[in-house]
Amino acid sequence: MRIMLMVTITWLAFAVCMAQEPKSYTKDYKNALRYGAKAKMTLRIVDEAGAPVSNAVATIQFNPPKATKYVILDGISDSNGVVVAEGLTTQTVPGKVAKDGYYDSWLRFRSGNPEITDSGGESSKVYYESKVKDGRWLPWNPTIPVVLREIRNPIPMYVRWVDWVEIPVDTDVGFDCVIGDLVKPLGRGEHPDILFHISTESTTKGRPKRLILKSGEDDAGFAVKGVHASSAFKSDHFAPMDGYSSQVEAQMLPLIGGGEMMDSLLGKTSYLAFRSRISHGQDGSVTQANYGKIYGPLKFGHSEKPEVAVVRFLYYFNPTPNDRNLEFDGKNNLFKPGWNSNLNWSREP
Repeated sequence: MRIMLMVTITWLAFAVCMAQEPKSYTKDYKNALRYGAKAKMTLRIVDEAGAPVSNAVATIQFNPPKATKYVILDGISDSNGVVVAEGLTTQTVPGKVAKDGYYDSWLRFRSGNPEITDSGGESSKVYYESKVKDGRWLPWNPTIPVVLREIRNPIPMYVRWVDWVEIPVDTDVGFDCVIGDLVKPLGRGEHPDILFHISTESTTKGRPKRLILKSGEDDAGFAVKGVHASSAFKSDHFAPMDGYSSQVEAQMLPLIGGGEMMDSLLGKTSYLAFRSRISHGQDGSVTQANYGKIYGPLKFGHSEKPEVAVVRFLYYFNPTPNDRNLEFDGKNNLFKPGWNSNLNWSREP
C-alpha cells in the first residue's frame, strides 16, 4: 500500500540546490528544472546476505516546482523486497528505508544523472538530452539496491568525541580510552590504548607534518576498514580477529599556491578498528584484548604554541575483554557527566 501526503520535511539533508543555467541547456532540461519532470525508481531492499526484506517502509521525498512543502511517498516492500516510487520533482530524490530489527538506510536518486559516456561534457547538447526526455527524468525507473543491516547486539560502550586535545610534538603521547584522557602526567589516564606521535620533521617552522598512531604493546594495533556509507550503522558488527598494523599515519598535504592544510587520517569512506590491553599466553599467543573503533575524520593541526599540536577524533571502546562487538546501543555511554561536560557522541543506532 502507498500513501501520498504533503508534509514539511527537516530530517532529510540531501536536497540539492540546482546550478545556474548555462546557455547549452536544452529546452526539455530547462523545463524540467523549472516545472518539474516525472521521476520513477524501483527499490530492491535486501539484507546483508542478499535476501529480500519484506514489509520495510521506504520514505521517498519528491520536490515539485515552487513548492513550500515536499511530497512524501511511503511505500511498503513486497515479498521480493520491491517498492516502486514515482512523482514529480525538480531536484534529486532522497529517501530512507526502515524496518524494526534493522538499521535505517538512506538512498538518493539523482535526477538526470544516467551513467553515460559523453565526450562533450556539460557543454554539449547530447549531455542534457540524456538527462530528460518527454517530461521524464532519465534514467527512467532504474533499480536501486538498498541494503538493510541487522541490529544484532548493541551494548554500552565508552564513547567520546575528543575535541582538539593538545599533544606535545615529536614525542609519543598515550591516550586512555576508559578514562577518556591523555595518560599521566599530561592527563588522568592510566593505560595507553593509543599512542599519538605528531612529527615536525622536515618542517622549517616546527609545524605538524605527520600524524602517527602507534600501538603501545605487542600484537595491539589498528586495521583500516571501509564504512557502510548508506547505513546508520557505519562499521562492521565485529572488530577483526587479526590483520592489525602496529601503526598508521597521515601526512600534512600542501595547499595550492603554497602553505599547508590540516590533514586527517580518516575520511568519509573508512574507519579504524583497534585493539589494546593485550595479554599473552606462555606460547606468546594473544589470550586477552579489548577492541574499539575510531571514526573519521581524525584531524590534526598546529596550535598557537609551536611545541604543541592538536588532535580531534571520535572513538568507541568496548569495555569487555575479548568481546569484538562494535555495536554501540546509542544511549548507554559509560562516560557520565562530570569532570568533562563534552559528552556528545554519534548515535548508533
